[in-house]
Amino acid sequence: MQSTPYAEVNDLLDILRSSLDEILSGKLVGLYAFGSLVTGEFDPDLSDIDLAAAIAADLDDTEYARLETMHAAIAQANPRWDDRIEVGYISVELLRSFDPRDCIAVISPGEPFHRRAANDSWLFNLRVLREHGLTLSGPPPRSLISPIASDDLARALGGAMRMWRAWLPDAEPVMHAKPQAYVILTMCRALYAHQHAAFVSKREAARWAAPELPEWSSLIRDALAWYDSRQDMDIDLDATRTETLRFTRYVTGRIINDND
Repeated sequence: MQSTPYAEVNDLLDILRSSLDEILSGKLVGLYAFGSLVTGEFDPDLSDIDLAAAIAADLDDTEYARLETMHAAIAQANPRWDDRIEVGYISVELLRSFDPRDCIAVISPGEPFHRRAANDSWLFNLRVLREHGLTLSGPPPRSLISPIASDDLARALGGAMRMWRAWLPDAEPVMHAKPQAYVILTMCRALYAHQHAAFVSKREAARWAAPELPEWSSLIRDALAWYDSRQDMDIDLDATRTETLRFTRYVTGRIINDND
């Protein structure tokens, strides 16, 4: 198994991998890391651990229940990582012929372990995983994930922006600094992907976007500070929320209009 530069993370990954081997037996084809662990911007105090488990077939009810129990036990034993682990359980068939309507099992920050449609967001994850993924067990990800065409990514990005656009009227009345930072940096990342047909970390995208978008540069630089802060920063929540949502309307509108 390839390891990360972080001993604590490696210990956690060893526990997770051995648990998956036991629960899924021969059904586990491979386990892979992506996200900040492979982009070089991982922060042990802030970053999430992003993983994909390739499985030979969809989970049955017994496997699903055991995995749900396993994730709860890992969070209880490792409170520092509670709500900071994402694992998508994806069949090899879906990896080879992706359909955003197909069902996967996933646990991610802010969401419990559950089944849901893969959605276009996982197409972006698979692109990064195929090109840069870290193999924790199993064959190289390129041997499992079919090439993802730029046209498919553009379509998926347009769909993702329409989902964000639909979210805007329902945005939380109070958004603290870190949630606002997540939204702003996600928009920077989407715009970078739209213009360059490539995917980079949120921080790298924000550093690119700040000089590219002078009107928004102050907001983007503030968002980087909020994102990297160890605690939720004391900011003018009403004023910043207004600007955050305005920036989201700008980016989603720009990408949607270009795709139409």
